[in-house]
Amino acid sequence: MLKLSCMRKTFQKAILITIVLVFSFLLPALPAGRFNFYLNSVYAFQQSSTNYQLEGDFNIFSGSKSSSNYSLTDTGGGLGPGAGTSENYGIGAGFQYVLAKSPNIAFTISKNLIDLNVLSEASISKDTLDLLVTTSLSRGYKVYISEDHDLQSGSNTIVVSDGTINAGEQEYGVATDKTLQDVANSDCTENDSISAITTSNQSVASATTDVTGDPTQLCFAASKTGSTPAGSYSHTVTFIIVGNF
Repeated sequence: MLKLSCMRKTFQKAILITIVLVFSFLLPALPAGRFNFYLNSVYAFQQSSTNYQLEGDFNIFSGSKSSSNYSLTDTGGGLGPGAGTSENYGIGAGFQYVLAKSPNIAFTISKNLIDLNVLSEASISKDTLDLLVTTSLSRGYKVYISEDHDLQSGSNTIVVSDGTINAGEQEYGVATDKTLQDVANSDCTENDSISAITTSNQSVASATTDVTGDPTQLCFAASKTGSTPAGSYSHTVTFIIVGNF
């Protein structure tokens, strides 16, 4: 719970954070003669939509096999296996690529409450929140932030208007330590850049390739004037993570 004070009056502000996760094998040359191939059951990658269903990929054989001594995936007869990309697309061909690159995203937020403690006109109050992303998507991800409404108490609101945070001014916003995002890049110290949180999605973190444990730190900062109305201020912040396919 955020507690703000103006002279002897007490302000309370709460930021509830919710999460939406909008989210070859080549045969060697063999001598002439008769050869027998003994294959166990294999499992191909099934693909389907409302209009079609493919029970497997178009290979002579493919699948995964294992025992106590080995683990093997193979594809026989596939054309052009591997990964290919251009400016406009990315493609992975072959059973092994599909098996290794099945899309996944893991998204962690360090806490669900931002505490700005007690505000005064003499200094800025701030708190931080850490994001952690792991994804196998070869084009990475983006995390967006939005709010249900401005930080408010009744008809009174607190929001940054000039793009910076300064003690003695009525301001509230967010910044990220990631560059090239929609919100400001700073650590929310005096006269630093911060951005107002809006009802529209704004990016706060991203990557352009697959990542493991990619960290981002957000800072939330607020300040007040001597005439900031007393009250209990609150809003809800939503994070959406989107994979780049």
